Amino acid sequence: MAVRVLVAEDEATLAMNTEHKLQALGYNVVAVTAMGEEAVHLAVETRPDLILLDIKLKGKLDGVETAAQIRQRFDIPVIYLTAYADAETIHRAKITAPFGYLLKPFAKEELHAAIETALYRHGLEKKLRESEELYKTMAETSPDAVMVIDLAGNITYASPHILDLHGFDTLEEVYGQNIFDFIASEDRKRAMANLQKTIQEGTTKNIEYTLLRQDGVCFPGEISATLIKEASGKPFALMTVTRDISERKQIEEALQENFQQLKIAYEQARIYAQELTQEISERKQAQAEIQKLNTELEQRVVGRTRELSALYDVSAAASESLDLKTILEQSLARLLAAMEANAGAIHLLEEDPLAGETLRLAVEQGIPGLMGRLDSPTGDSGLGSWIIEHGEPLVVSDVTADARVPLAIRQSNFKAYAGVPMRARGRVLGVTSVLGPAGHQFNVEEVALLASIADQVGVAVENARLRWQAEQAAVMEERARLARELHDSVTQLLYSLNLLAGAGQRLAKEGNLENVETYMTDLGDIAQQALKEMRLLVYELRPPTLTQEGLVGALQQRLDAVEERAGVKTRLLVAGVELLPAIVEESLYRIAQEALNNALKHASANSVVVQLQAEDGLVTLEVADDGQGFNPDAVGDRGGMGLMSMQERVERLGGFLTVVSNPGEGTTVKVRVKMNQSMEESL
Repeated sequence: MAVRVLVAEDEATLAMNTEHKLQALGYNVVAVTAMGEEAVHLAVETRPDLILLDIKLKGKLDGVETAAQIRQRFDIPVIYLTAYADAETIHRAKITAPFGYLLKPFAKEELHAAIETALYRHGLEKKLRESEELYKTMAETSPDAVMVIDLAGNITYASPHILDLHGFDTLEEVYGQNIFDFIASEDRKRAMANLQKTIQEGTTKNIEYTLLRQDGVCFPGEISATLIKEASGKPFALMTVTRDISERKQIEEALQENFQQLKIAYEQARIYAQELTQEISERKQAQAEIQKLNTELEQRVVGRTRELSALYDVSAAASESLDLKTILEQSLARLLAAMEANAGAIHLLEEDPLAGETLRLAVEQGIPGLMGRLDSPTGDSGLGSWIIEHGEPLVVSDVTADARVPLAIRQSNFKAYAGVPMRARGRVLGVTSVLGPAGHQFNVEEVALLASIADQVGVAVENARLRWQAEQAAVMEERARLARELHDSVTQLLYSLNLLAGAGQRLAKEGNLENVETYMTDLGDIAQQALKEMRLLVYELRPPTLTQEGLVGALQQRLDAVEERAGVKTRLLVAGVELLPAIVEESLYRIAQEALNNALKHASANSVVVQLQAEDGLVTLEVADDGQGFNPDAVGDRGGMGLMSMQERVERLGGFLTVVSNPGEGTTVKVRVKMNQSMEESL
């Protein structure tokens, strides 16, 4: 599509001559005018790609004033046309940031060179602005500390990360303290005012303060707060989220410094280009120099944008609720794309009962089988052991000449190697490696990018291990609960069976068969109840089926294995439910278990219906039985029949629980929660 040009020239002959030259060069002349006022109007109406403007236009607006008005409204490059101009006019013209000057009269080649240079500069400036916006949106990866405080700022709850953030050893040290004690004195008054603002307006977001550790060390932080209200609408507490933004501040300062250097270099190139274009005898040389400078600058911008984009993508992948293998695969793929490499691997440092700490291959790409064993840090001095021992990057320009490199790699087509330690919380968790072909040399910037991404991956590995530890703690807690139930429920029933059996034997010896029959009936009822209890506990002790079967399959297996075998009629109705987050499936399954246990153990139900429905971002679970029912108001705050356990699970998901029951009319338990939840939202 031809470049659209607006010409503002008050000399008719020169205006016509300029129009002919533009058309001969293939440009589209949208309009020609001799008046500044009309030039502004035409710029508004036609939106040209470039304006050729006489610096000494006649009329109410001269060329400089016309250019100033146009640049205030639009981002359109302007080239001044001038045969002569006094110093004051030239000074005024520079303020409007022109994209060049053409001395009258000018040749067609000079016109073409000036226009193409201006358009190229204009496009490059636009790319720089877009790159700046990308830097500003780079995500933070620091974990957050969540607290609940009363309206005076006293802490009533804190998440475990507050220990690292403010330097405490236990959460007990935190509870009862005031949040303002964690804020430096110079920011405390402002923080108190913001607290009152939150109480009045409901939310304050991402306010920066200078925060304090227990040892008195200050660090930059960011706090957001949300008001918590009672059902009546009366506020009673606030939830705050605090994060350490030290790393972000350092990155912002580094980016700002880099951009200032880029702008200085660009400004020098622009000034140099203007000076060259003023000398007609050296125009060809000037064009070559400008092209070279612009190309180099564009390459630097593209390279830096690619690197920061890779860091952003890896940070985003690490913050999503994905399994660790998927995070590692995505991170490695993005790393190789950013470094324009096609082979790499990530090894994790793990504890081996026999060999001690050893490196295990987690993921690889482009090198199947070559890096299955990088080496053992307790064995010979190989690549992995060297990196872990020294805690710093390692670059090998020729793998065939380095004995530390595994034999499989030395015999491959790859010749260059770069590896960095992968850290989190100050300790090494593994090694990230990339391989390059013959002739490739990994430079300092590439190794720095490799180290940055490796540390991001290290955070993801550490978080995954912490989640696993939390899950194991939950399993132990569940086992303890089952042990208590086995002791409290089944043991009591078996003891009753023993007593009744002994009494029945005595009556049989005495010939009191009528009472023996009564005891035998009681024995049968208690034995049946004990059988139900044992089936419940045995089923709960079985390995979870959620991972293999999903929520629907697990519920059906429960109904078949327990309720149907106990003689209770069952139905499972499902609508719109496909893939749910693991935390939602786990919680809904446990709530359904509680409700079914109550129906089987306490309600003496003959039938039960379980309904599961997903719609408009919400999933609804309903368990209804035809048992003897109960009065929920009579239960009160004691949380009988597992109601407290169900309520706690629903609250962790941010959902709603309703229980409808009356004596003799059965019981309906209904739960509604959001489908899309991360692990962090449920804690």
